[in-house]
Amino acid sequence: KGMKSPFTLADTRAIDAGKAIYTAQCVSCHGEKGDGKGPVGQALKPPPPDFSTPEQLSHFETYQDHHFWSISEGVAGTAMQPYKGLLSEEQRWQVFVYEWSLGKKR
Repeated sequence: KGMKSPFTLADTRAIDAGKAIYTAQCVSCHGEKGDGKGPVGQALKPPPPDFSTPEQLSHFETYQDHHFWSISEGVAGTAMQPYKGLLSEEQRWQVFVYEWSLGKKR
């Protein structure tokens, strides 16, 4: 609780690294645009969240610790699996900052 990303939306290296990880690990559910409309994600109940909305952007800014925890631990009752055993802490924050950047692009 209370954790903040070591990366900002101005950190293009972290965003680029996060995008590479996201493309390899997350795009099938969350979609290329982060809209939750990946080929697998469209069939999931509940569906993956849309990271590209202004509401989600606000959520990322306010609840960085919550989203990082979700990436790390997974989300019970959903298809979101934990990534703490697959990705380093730095890589999980890179994915976070990339997902956060998706709302800024809209």
